[in-house]
Amino acid sequence: MSSKSALSVHAVPARQRPRRERGPAQSGFTLIELMIVIAIVGILAALAVPAYMNYTIRAQVTEGLSLASSVRTAMAEWYAQNGTFPDPGVVATLGFAAQPAGQFATVDEIGNGVIQIVYNGTAVNANLAGQVLALRAGVTANDEIVWYCGTAPVASTLTIAPAANPTTIASSQWLPSSCQ
Repeated sequence: MSSKSALSVHAVPARQRPRRERGPAQSGFTLIELMIVIAIVGILAALAVPAYMNYTIRAQVTEGLSLASSVRTAMAEWYAQNGTFPDPGVVATLGFAAQPAGQFATVDEIGNGVIQIVYNGTAVNANLAGQVLALRAGVTANDEIVWYCGTAPVASTLTIAPAANPTTIASSQWLPSSCQ
């Protein structure tokens, strides 16, 4: 046997090679692709949860301000009729059977032009529980009442300056922009 024939015995042309049988095409994700997706979802959740917490707290602060609007109107009417703000603890004198209360807050008119909103409702966020937001009234030279919320700066041109500020809300990011 020659060396030439020995080589040709084992050589099979490419077009005559047997084809491998293929099973059904595999589809789906690899483990690394799934891990990357889970990591991305985790990062997004880590960013979204604190933002949502701040959003819910701001909504609860807004409920307290909404409750206080009726007391604010009643105090303005009292001032228009009497020339002074009501004394502390006269919510009933202003026409309310009880202190306005909601799911998150209770409004207490503490007198001398100060309305105190206490966040003590049954469903209030734990970070806001027990905090106080104050609305304080000042009077301009034209006898117009100007309300100051929270830590908002007070104008120096008032004839009657607002009372001291009892606001204790820990984070200014929870307050509406008019209260900062």
